[in-house]
Amino acid sequence: MEFIGIIIFLYVASLVWDEVTKPAQAKKFLYTKVRKKIEEDHTIYEVQGEGKIPNPWGMHLVGALYIYDEKYPVLSNFTQTDESENSRVFRSDINFGYVEMAGNYYPSWSPLASVILEGIHHPHKGDRKLKFTIFYFDNNDPPIFRNGGVVSGQSKIFHISESIKSITFDDLGYMDEIKNENKIKPLIIEIAVAMAMSDGSLDKSEGNIIKQWIKKELSLINDTKRKAKLKTILNDSLETSYKKISEGKSFKNAIKKLNENASKIVKYQVIELCLDILSADGVAEEGELELLKDLSLNLGLDYEEVQKMKDKMLLEVESSESASDESIIGLNESLSKEDKLKFINQEYKKWNGRLNSLSTDDKRDNAQRMLDVLSRLRRKYEK
Repeated sequence: MEFIGIIIFLYVASLVWDEVTKPAQAKKFLYTKVRKKIEEDHTIYEVQGEGKIPNPWGMHLVGALYIYDEKYPVLSNFTQTDESENSRVFRSDINFGYVEMAGNYYPSWSPLASVILEGIHHPHKGDRKLKFTIFYFDNNDPPIFRNGGVVSGQSKIFHISESIKSITFDDLGYMDEIKNENKIKPLIIEIAVAMAMSDGSLDKSEGNIIKQWIKKELSLINDTKRKAKLKTILNDSLETSYKKISEGKSFKNAIKKLNENASKIVKYQVIELCLDILSADGVAEEGELELLKDLSLNLGLDYEEVQKMKDKMLLEVESSESASDESIIGLNESLSKEDKLKFINQEYKKWNGRLNSLSTDDKRDNAQRMLDVLSRLRRKYEK
C-alpha cells in the first residue's frame, strides 16, 4: 500500500507541476485586442487573440464577432457581413474548424478577424469607444442571434471575449440620421427602382432585392409607431417610383436630394444596394453598368472605391453579350487615349494577379473573361 501511495503522490504531483509550468496563455481562455492597420486603400481593425481556445470538447468551433457602441450594434455596409437575410447588423464569423480536444491555445497574439472601417456603419458621430465582442460556440449547436443580441441558447456560448477600441467618426452615424430617415430612405428606393428598370422592366428577382432591403431597414426599429410609419412611407415610395420610372420620368431630383441630406456612408450603401440589384439575375447589362458609373459620379463618390465594389460583383455574374467592353470595366470615355491605356493596363494587372487566388471555377472563369475584355480593349486603343 505504501508503494501505491507513492505512485499516486508522484502522479498527482506531476499534474500539479505540469499546470504550474504551463505558460499563462494556456491557462486563460482566449482574450483579444484590436490593432489598427492602415493599408493602401482601407483602414483595417484587426482582432487578435491569445490564450486557451474555449472548446470544452472536440467540436467545430465558431466565433461570432459583433461590434457595439454602448447599447447599439454596428451595422454592415456589405451584404456579405449582414447578420442574416433580415438584419443589417454587422456580424463576421471566425471559423476555427474542427478542434479535436480541449487545451489548445495561441501562445502569442494571432489574427482572428479583420474589419474594414469602410465596411461598417457606426451609430454615432465623434470619438467613440467600440466594443469588439466574440461569442464562441459549437457550429452544430449554435445560439440564435437577432440584431446583435442573443435571443435563444445563451447557455450554448462557451466563452465571450471583449476588447475596446477608440475610433473617431467624422460622418453622422445611423442613430444621428433618424430624424432624416423618412426623407432619405424613400430616395434610396427611387434610385434602386431606377437601377432595376434600367433595362426596361422590373425583374422579379430585382424587386425582391428591394423588398428585402426594406425588410432589413424595418427590422432595426423597435418603436412600433415609428416602424409602422416608415413601412407605409417605403411601400408607397416603391409603388410611386415604379410608376414614375415606367413613365420614363427622370430620377435626378432624387440624387440631388440624397446629396443634400445623406452622409457618404449612406451613399455607398446605395451603391451596394444597386450592385445587389445588378447581380440579381446573374447578368450585368450595359444599361445597368452605365447607370452605376453615372450614379457614383453624381453622388460624388470615389470611383476607384466603387470599382472595387463592382469587381466583387463581376466575379459572381456574367456580363451581357450586348454590353460594350468599355462599360464592363467602367472605362471613362472622356479620358485621353494614353490615360485609357494606362487604366486598362492597371485593371489587367489587378485581374491577372487575382486569377489564381480565386476559390471557385466560376469566379476564375469570370476573372478570365475580364482579362479577355481588357486584352481586346488594349489592342483597340494601341492602334
